[in-house]
Amino acid sequence: PMSVNGRTISCLGRSVVIGPMGMPAAIRSFFTPEITGIDSVPREILNGPVRFVVEDEQGILPWEKGQTDIVKKTAGAVAWESSAVAGPVALDIHAHMEFDGYLGYEIRITSQKKLDLNDIRLEIPFVSDTAKYMMGMGAKGGIRTDEFHWKWNQKNNQDSVWVGDVNAGLQVAFQDERYSRPLNTNFYLLKPLVMPRSWWNEGK
Repeated sequence: PMSVNGRTISCLGRSVVIGPMGMPAAIRSFFTPEITGIDSVPREILNGPVRFVVEDEQGILPWEKGQTDIVKKTAGAVAWESSAVAGPVALDIHAHMEFDGYLGYEIRITSQKKLDLNDIRLEIPFVSDTAKYMMGMGAKGGIRTDEFHWKWNQKNNQDSVWVGDVNAGLQVAFQDERYSRPLNTNFYLLKPLVMPRSWWNEGK
């Protein structure tokens, strides 16, 4: 069963510390390198908090009045809600963690007026020692390269990437409210990727 201790949510062999903005401030794996047991010393996956960044011409908008509330606690799932503002921009997050370590986030950005923004992005700082391997978004499984570039392409059916080591890692999938699970094996290409409008941004 899952447990909650303050801002730390734990399941078998893993724990996540939720920051004041509702995003993970730390993700830890307690699995041994052989994946046959649980160690008392965790392995850190993140090198700092995950950040959802909104940037205009003057720079990154600072989030203020951040608040996070746990809204559900069961043996199989824990859910929380977060909100913050940055000038006219409001951030609302509905998130949950399941017993197998899955984290699901629904992030909504609204503004009280029309804005010119340079970028809206998700920043995930990995511990370099843990980020040994990489697979997804066009990268074949293997040693992570120092630099990697990727663009959305519906024909490739790619919307996720995994970075990590044998006993610690993180897979990130970028989806929107229209997400539809792809088909498997030889049927893979019969169901094109539903391009997530919020992340694809029409190729911009």
